Amino acid sequence: MKARRRPEVLAPVGSPDCLPAAVAGGADAVFLGLRHFNARGRAENFRKAELAHHVAYLHHHHVKCYVVMNTLVHDDEYPKALDLAAAAHAANVDAVIIQDLGLWRALARELPGLKRHASTQMTIHHPSQVAVLAALGAERVILARELSLAEVAACTREAERLGIETEHFVHGALCYAFSGQCLMSNFAGCRSANRGTCAQNCRFDYTSSESGVRGPESVDPGPRTPDSGRIETEISMKDFSLIARIGELADTGVASLKIEGRLKGADYVYTTSRVYRAATEAWAAGKKFDPTWARELLKDVFARAQTEAPLDGVYGSASRLHRYEPEQDRAPDATLVSADRRRGEVVVQSRVPITAGQGFSFSVGFFNGGFLVIGADALGGDRWRLKVRIAEHGPRLPAETPLFRNANHERKREAATAMAEVPVQVVAEPTIALALQVSAHVGAPLSVSARAADGRSVEVASDTALTVATGRPADETLMREKLGAFGGTPWHLGELVVSTDGRAFAPASLLKDLRRRLVDGLAALPAPTIAPTWTPPEPGTPRRRTTAVWVAVGSIAAGEAALAHGASAVWLDDPTIDWWGTSAPAMPAPDARWWLRQAATAPVSPHLARCGWGVVAGHLGVLAAARTAGLPAIADLFCNTYSTETLLSLRDLGAQAAVISLECSGREIARLAARCATLADAGVAVPALALIAHGRLPAMLTRQDHGLAVGATRTITAVARDGGLPYDLQRRRHGDTVVWEGRRLCAPEHVAPTAGLVDAWVLELADLEPAQVAEMTAAYVALAGGGGDAATITALAAARSPHGLFTGHLAQGSRELDLVVERMEAGETVG
Repeated sequence: MKARRRPEVLAPVGSPDCLPAAVAGGADAVFLGLRHFNARGRAENFRKAELAHHVAYLHHHHVKCYVVMNTLVHDDEYPKALDLAAAAHAANVDAVIIQDLGLWRALARELPGLKRHASTQMTIHHPSQVAVLAALGAERVILARELSLAEVAACTREAERLGIETEHFVHGALCYAFSGQCLMSNFAGCRSANRGTCAQNCRFDYTSSESGVRGPESVDPGPRTPDSGRIETEISMKDFSLIARIGELADTGVASLKIEGRLKGADYVYTTSRVYRAATEAWAAGKKFDPTWARELLKDVFARAQTEAPLDGVYGSASRLHRYEPEQDRAPDATLVSADRRRGEVVVQSRVPITAGQGFSFSVGFFNGGFLVIGADALGGDRWRLKVRIAEHGPRLPAETPLFRNANHERKREAATAMAEVPVQVVAEPTIALALQVSAHVGAPLSVSARAADGRSVEVASDTALTVATGRPADETLMREKLGAFGGTPWHLGELVVSTDGRAFAPASLLKDLRRRLVDGLAALPAPTIAPTWTPPEPGTPRRRTTAVWVAVGSIAAGEAALAHGASAVWLDDPTIDWWGTSAPAMPAPDARWWLRQAATAPVSPHLARCGWGVVAGHLGVLAAARTAGLPAIADLFCNTYSTETLLSLRDLGAQAAVISLECSGREIARLAARCATLADAGVAVPALALIAHGRLPAMLTRQDHGLAVGATRTITAVARDGGLPYDLQRRRHGDTVVWEGRRLCAPEHVAPTAGLVDAWVLELADLEPAQVAEMTAAYVALAGGGGDAATITALAAARSPHGLFTGHLAQGSRELDLVVERMEAGETVG
C-alpha cells in the first residue's frame, strides 16, 4: 500500500518549559508567541533575544517552529511588529501566523522570505477566502473551529488546488464566537480578544427568560430555552476533542492538526502531543486507532467536558457547558458517599481504581470545587476511603454529588521523565535551515540546489555522470544521512526533495564533496540584512470633506424612510432573507444608494450579480465575489480595519470604502484619518473611511443555536457578580447567531468632532421601525451638517433602547488598557 502523508501534529507552547514536553510527546511542530502581538497575552511567552536558541533546539529534534503574531496592529505599532517579525525570521522560524491584513501586506513587502500562515482569527470558513489568501501568498490557512467535516474538506480541496495547505484545530478550548469576531470583552472592559487580553465573558453566568423572546412566534426545534430567571453558563463552550476523528480529518488532506493550549502546563502539552501523534501514526499505517485509552489520559490533564459536535455540524446545547448540571455534559467518574472537610476524608463510589495523585472536581449549587487524593483505601463494593486535600470551608457536600477527574500527578511524572531525555540546554548555537533539491539519475551528473532560510542559494553538481548501482542506490535516506550531515557548520537540513530513478550510484565520498562545496559556496555569499526600515505615514492635516450618513436597516420600508430623511446610502441587513437558496430574493432594481450587507460568517451568496446592488462585504471572499461581478464593495467592520496598511490591502482587493474597527477610539480614528491625508497628499489612492456612529453593535458572531426562529431575539443578562450586562441573541438565516450588545451605542458628543474627518457615519438601525429610523437619521444628518443637538439625539436613543446606552469604542478603545499597562511597566503612576 502506498504510504500516506501523515498530518503534522502541532503543539502549543506558552513558555520555554513546555518545549521539551512537545518534543518528547512527538509533536511535529509547535506554535509560540513573543511578548507582544499574540493572542495569548496571559501566557509567559518567549523573549526575542532567546528565540534563536529555542528554534535551534526544536530543529535539532526535527520539530518546526511557528511564531504567532495573531493580533490587530495600529499604525504606530508597525515598527515594533516588523522588528519582532525580522527577529523571528533571523531565528529561522518556519513561519509566522498572522491575523492583521495590514501586517500581512507589510511582511510580504518587507520580509518576503518569511512564510506566512493565515490565522484562524481571520475567520476562515469558506473556499472563497482560501482562494483570496492563497493569492496573497499564504503558505497555509488555519480554518475556523466551527466548520463541519464537509466544510473542512471543501476548504482543503480548494487549498490543494491552489498549492497551499490547511490546518485545523483538534483539541482544546472552544470560543463561543468565531475567532476574530468577538467584541464582548472589549465592550465590557476594554479587554480585547483581538489584542490578546480577552476577559472570557463567555464563561460568565447569565440569566434568561422566555418572556424575553421577540420576533417570529414559532420557535425552531432545538435546545430548550432556559427557565425564567435560571442562572446558566449559556454561552460557555465545552472543549474540542477530535481524538476519535483523526482518520476522517486526515482523509480530507488537512496538513496540520492543531492542539490549543498555550496557557497549559507541560503535562498537558506532552500528553496531548503523545495521543494525537499515536492517532496520526495509526492512520498513516492504515491501522485502526482505538481512542479509549487516549480519552482516559486526556481526562487527567484538563477538567472541562469535551465535544466533537462542530465537526458534525451540530451547534446546539450538546456543544455547550452546563456548569451547574455537569452530569448533562458527561458521565461522572465517581460519586460522593460522604465527606468530612475538617478531617480531609471522603468516601466515594467508583468502579475504576483510585490512586494518590488523582484530582476530582465537583459542583454544588453555584459553587465549584475539587480535591486532590493523597491516599486511597479500597473498602470493597466499589467504595473507596480517600485522604484528600480539600478546602476546610465551603458548602456541605451531599451524598450522590457527581465527581469528575481533572488531574493526575502520574501524567506529570510521565511528562517529566520523557522531557528529561530531551533537555533544552544541550543545543548548540542556532543554525540556518537549508532546503535541498537533489537530482540523481543514471547517465547525468548528481546535482544539488540549496536555498537557505535567509535567502542565500547555491547550486553544485558532480563532474561526471552517475553510473548504475550494484549495491545500495541513491535515495532520500542516503541523501539525508550523507549529504544532509551539516554538523559543525552554520547550517542544518530543512526540507529535502529527491528526484531519482532508483538505479543511480552515489558514493559517500561524492556526497561529502558536494556538501563541502555547498557550505563553501554559501559562506562566500553575504548574509542578507533582515532589518525592515519602513515606517507608517506620519499624521498629516486631514482635508475637510462632507461626511455622509449611511444607515443599516432591517427592511425596504426602513431604508426608504432613511433616504427620505437625508441618508446618502442604506444597507439592507435583514436577517430573514435567504440569499443562499436556489433562487434569488425579489429585490428592487439596482440603485446606487442601496447596498446589500453580507455576513462575515456566511458563505458567498450566488445571487450578488443578479441583485446588482453594491455589497457591504463581511469577509474577503465576498469582496472577491463583488469584484468578479463588477459591483462596488465596502469592507465591513468584520474585516478589522485598524491601520493605513489594512486600508490599502482592502483597496487592492476591491474595496472602495472600509468601516473602521469597533475597537478604535475616537482618538485612534482621528489619527488614522490624518495618516490617510498624508497618503492622499502623496498621490496614494485610499478607500473612504466609514465610522460606526450609533446603534446596535455586534458583540459576537457565532454558529451556536439557541432554539430561536430566524429573526427572533432573546435577551440574556450576566449575573451581578459578572457585571450585569445584557445581550440579545438573534438567529439569522443560514444558521448563524449574532450576540448583540444590549446597550445601544450613543455618543454624539464624540461623533460630532469626526464630521469632516471621515467620509461617512454609519447608523446601525436594523432593529428599528421605519418611523424610528427616520427620526434618528434626520438627527444625525443635522449633526453632520454642523447643526443638531447631542442632547436631543441622546433622548431619542434612550427612548428606543430598553437596556440603556453606552459610549463604546468612541470614548474608549481597546488600546486604553494597553496604554495603562505600558505606563505601569515603565514605572509611571496610573491614576
